Amino acid sequence: MSRLIAPGRPRDMWIVAISRGVTIAVFCSGLAVVALAQDKSETVSAVRCGSIERIYQLSPRLYCGSRPSTAEDFAELARLGIHWIVSVDGIPPDVDAARTAGLRYIHIPLDYGSIETDQTARLIRAVEAAPGPVYIHCHHGKYRGPAAAAQTAGVLEAWPRERVAAWLSQAGLIPEEYPDLYASAIEPVKPDRATLDAIDPALLPDRAPVPDLVERMVEIDALWMELKEIAPDAVGEPALARQLGEQFRESARREESRRYGPDLIRSLETAAKAAFAVEAAWRDRQPAAAEREAVARSCVECHRAYRNRDRATR
Repeated sequence: MSRLIAPGRPRDMWIVAISRGVTIAVFCSGLAVVALAQDKSETVSAVRCGSIERIYQLSPRLYCGSRPSTAEDFAELARLGIHWIVSVDGIPPDVDAARTAGLRYIHIPLDYGSIETDQTARLIRAVEAAPGPVYIHCHHGKYRGPAAAAQTAGVLEAWPRERVAAWLSQAGLIPEEYPDLYASAIEPVKPDRATLDAIDPALLPDRAPVPDLVERMVEIDALWMELKEIAPDAVGEPALARQLGEQFRESARREESRRYGPDLIRSLETAAKAAFAVEAAWRDRQPAAAEREAVARSCVECHRAYRNRDRATR
């Protein structure tokens, strides 16, 4: 990994880096990039950190993974040397738990379409202004978090395209599933220095506004992940399936959902019906493999149509 030896923020400067014992000087002029030499053969290292899943160290100052959920998770991040946490998840961050561990949260929620120019600028500004290493996370650490980390590595760490592509593949983000998110990560629009300087890092929020529908989808995801832990041929708790069905049904009633048109409403109602079928089977002490598969199929089809692409193509 490259290591910055002489950081600074003048518009014109020489930056000296050491990469595998080789000193390299790079001249930057008015660009928002701190260019660090990278060996294209380097792979991203997995790290063990509390109960956090899929946590990786991309560089000495950049980590990426899933959402920290316990006090010990935040303490472990602090022990890794993390100073700031950047959440790109829809769910509001646990700011109090982070503060207890001496960490600052910055919340820049992303969806599964393209990352907008202003979001990229805030991501880059947050990482470059941090007093030490930064941890970027989404919910599961597979899609939005790796995309945000890829943008940051591409701009601030000067990762070449092939290395970014290898990292996205390692994380699980592939263009077939999330084409617009992937495109934003593989070829980020680099903010200029003036744009970055206009962003005050102290004013970046620890909790950003999140649309109601996004919050409901986060709840649905959490319930679905819990349900998936139950073996297909086993009988689960009917209340769990009912909660899932209620979340789908309530989402279908929201005005925000109706703005997407009748097809989304039908998808949500279909998912609710399948979840309630799981509940009915479990109340009869019967496994519900087919009913659960119907829920999963509904989610995949809905995500493909409404979540995984840019707003303009939905």
